[in-house]
Parts: sequence; structure tokens; C-alpha cells
Amino acid sequence: MIRLRSAVAGVCLCGFVAVSAQDVAPTVHVARFPLRSGGLELTRPTHAGAFFDVVGRRAALFGYENRAAEAWVYPLQVLDEFSLSFRLEGYPLEIDGRDIMASIHVRPEATTLVYAHAAFTARQIMFAPLDEPGLAIVLDVQSTLPITVTASFRPRLRLMWPATSMTSNIGWDEAAHVYYLTEETRRYAGVIGCPSARDISVMPYQEEPRDVPHRFVIRVPPDREREVVPIVIAASLEGRAAAKSAYDRILSSVRALYEQTADHFERLDRDTLSVTTP
Repeated sequence: MIRLRSAVAGVCLCGFVAVSAQDVAPTVHVARFPLRSGGLELTRPTHAGAFFDVVGRRAALFGYENRAAEAWVYPLQVLDEFSLSFRLEGYPLEIDGRDIMASIHVRPEATTLVYAHAAFTARQIMFAPLDEPGLAIVLDVQSTLPITVTASFRPRLRLMWPATSMTSNIGWDEAAHVYYLTEETRRYAGVIGCPSARDISVMPYQEEPRDVPHRFVIRVPPDREREVVPIVIAASLEGRAAAKSAYDRILSSVRALYEQTADHFERLDRDTLSVTTP
């Protein structure tokens, strides 16, 4: 079932839409893989309000430390106000990730934000694959208790200035575990999802006009400690099917795309001009 909502007015359009076989998400498990080390790397404690970015040929993520971020697949802004929060089993409060963001690690191929709590550590590894219209956000969570990660965002799907804004809609596909962002011409489309995500954005009808972010939750049990959780953002100027195809390609090749991106920047560092000064 796909639930469709207006991303601008907050209007709920209820209905059942047939889901084709290719829209049903297969079970995807991504084993934890080592990140590159050595070479160019900047590491420090986070500074609230300091700018960071993850920039590729076709997509980028821009944000501020201890604050939210926005995602672009050129020339579209897909979403903004992306942030994470955490809830431990048996712990009564939700922990806002912006409050426990402890350090940032920047390499040419990826940027990692580290969230540190007495009961868990979570690493948010972000990279832009070289030739794909999308972004990968890999969550590496180590916790002493079962933990649920909540991702929140506001859908945008708008072209870069000075293009006019479009009226966008967002729908959750329960079978594929993705949100589809679309607009009235059906030319532009975006997808954000995770194989283990569950949407929690639906509100009672009388509350739908409230302007609140969309949210999905990902449960990470302790027995999944050898795996990482991929969140993928993709978009296309050729409609929803093309955006979903890009999403599927990135999701099915997260580690290979990370390695390809890292290899590219290592070659640049090794083979291009360098200057050494006193």
C-alpha cells in the first residue's frame, strides 16, 4: 500500500495503489565493512553550527554540525531538515542525535558523524557515489540494548533557484520501505528509504494540516551488530521509475560504491600535482 500526502499543504489522500513485483523490497543486509584510513583526513570534536558537506558529481549533502542537513541530487533539492534521534529499549526518553553528536571525521570519499552516549555509539557515514544520482547514509550502531533509530526530514523536491517551486507530494510504500516524492508533471521524482524502515508519519485526520517532519524508524537489535543500516536518497529528472532504479542500484552496491569512490580520490591524491612547502 502506498499512502500519499501533500508535502506542502499536508492534505491526506487515502487510497490503495497496486504495487508491482519490482516495487517489493528484497531483504537487504549490508555487512559492516572497514573504512579507509591514512592519507587525507580531518578529525575533531563537533563545533555546533560549523558547516560540513558531502559533495559528489551528481549529488550532495549540506549541513551544520549538531543541526540538521539537506540533500540535493542536482538540480533538485530532495529534502531538508534531515536528522536522527535514538530510543533505547526500556529508556523513557528519545535522545536527539543533535545533542550527542560528539565528533566529525572528514575524508575525501566520505564524512562520518559520531554520536556518543553511555549506552551506545552510532556512526553516520555519508558519501556520494561517483556516477549515481543519489547519496548513501550508512549507520553503524553499537549498543548494549536494543535500539531504535528515528530519521526525520521535510520533503522538498524543488529545483535550484531561480526555477519556480513545484507542488510536491510524498507517499510511503510499505512493501518497498521507501518514500516517493513526486510532483504534478511526474517528470521529477525522489526516493528515500531503508530496507528495515517503518513509517510513523501518519497522524489522525484532524491533525494532518500540522506542519511536522516526516519520520521513519529503524530497529537495530544487538544481534545485528555485524551489519550496518543503509539509508539511500535518490532522484531523477525522468520520473519515479528512474528514481527508484537509482535507489535500488545504490542500495544493492553500498560497499562497492564506497570502495569505488575511495579509490577515485586515492588516485587523485597519488597521480595529480602536489606541492610541499616549509
